[in-house]
Amino acid sequence: MESSSSPRPCLCLRRVGRRSSISEIGDVFPLHVGLTTLGRSHTSPEASQGSARHVRLDSSVRKCLISRQHARIVCQRRQSAENGVHVQLVDMSVNGVFVNNKKIGRPTDIVVGDVITFGHVRGAALAAGTLASQPQSEFQFRLEEYNSAGTESDAEGAQSSLGVDDPCERTTT
Repeated sequence: MESSSSPRPCLCLRRVGRRSSISEIGDVFPLHVGLTTLGRSHTSPEASQGSARHVRLDSSVRKCLISRQHARIVCQRRQSAENGVHVQLVDMSVNGVFVNNKKIGRPTDIVVGDVITFGHVRGAALAAGTLASQPQSEFQFRLEEYNSAGTESDAEGAQSSLGVDDPCERTTT
């Protein structure tokens, strides 16, 4: 565990679309340095081995939109503090991953403020690069930054959805 006396920026995915149709699935998911997998399954092979964490995305309404292993997010701290964190998103699904309504086809860098939508009702038929909004999706999130010593609601909101310690303090090697 690293420690720091000053607040450090942390990243999370915060739901901006409809609330999840499954009550135990949270609205805020902190992103840790290293690998985060996302999908319909309750875990991933990497998470089972302890080399990643897994975020479950599922729906009781549109179960077919999310693959068991839908996407991966890799966060890496950059060498200098002003460069922050490099975040890359990888689609591993049938129905796609969209960044700012554009379907990705290869590993894609994402930045704070980007809106990520997992799955689309026509996702399997859409080519990479296609613009396709889905404003009512329950799988739509914004990449956000907050300070590890930020407002109580920011820090607790990200932590309480998963019951984890400060996401900025947890790192993988």
